[in-house]
Amino acid sequence: QAKEFKLNLFSGEKDPLFNYGDYDDVSLLDIKREVEASLKDPDHENIYNGAKVRIQGTVVGYASNIIYLQGFFDEEQSGVKGGEYAGINIFTGMGSLPSKYSTINNYIQVCGTAEDSENFGFQVTGVPRWPVGEPKTETDSRVLFKANELPEEYQTHINEVNSKEVSNDSSLLFQPVSFKDPITVTGGYTSTGSSADHTLYISDADGNKIKMNIYITFK
Repeated sequence: QAKEFKLNLFSGEKDPLFNYGDYDDVSLLDIKREVEASLKDPDHENIYNGAKVRIQGTVVGYASNIIYLQGFFDEEQSGVKGGEYAGINIFTGMGSLPSKYSTINNYIQVCGTAEDSENFGFQVTGVPRWPVGEPKTETDSRVLFKANELPEEYQTHINEVNSKEVSNDSSLLFQPVSFKDPITVTGGYTSTGSSADHTLYISDADGNKIKMNIYITFK
């Protein structure tokens, strides 16, 4: 039918859903600034929504087909005293992932499409390849530094925060955090299947709901 009606690859035109390459080098901070602008102004159009990007960062987490990347940007780069951190989620697809891309503290480069996800926020998806061996093309994912050779400026940073800070601090977007004050689990749910997980809903010591859930995966 596609051939008869000249659809998709038989149309003679490029498929808007197919990734043809042509990635732009984008920093995690650039993406963060656009997400922050969207949070402040619902009418703001994120310039990276739907863009094909090449990003680099340190792996700070991996859970249920999502890699969490982090990068540090000094005062000159960020305009913030002491510098700041930025991060992003990368959906890896439902297939198996070579462990070198999910190893904590490995510094990796990934090409993909940046887009807004209703469930996971702004993330990168549609990664062309996660090669087991050496990368063969410019769009292949690759490990730039292994954890044991990671330069100091790329080391993982855990943000120590009070629970009340989480909901209103956009600097913590896609960032690993450690709570300094007690929190209370108020509920949650457990999924089933091969990628089962448990999500905990939490509140602060005063009983105020925290706009953040704790997501735990089970192997």
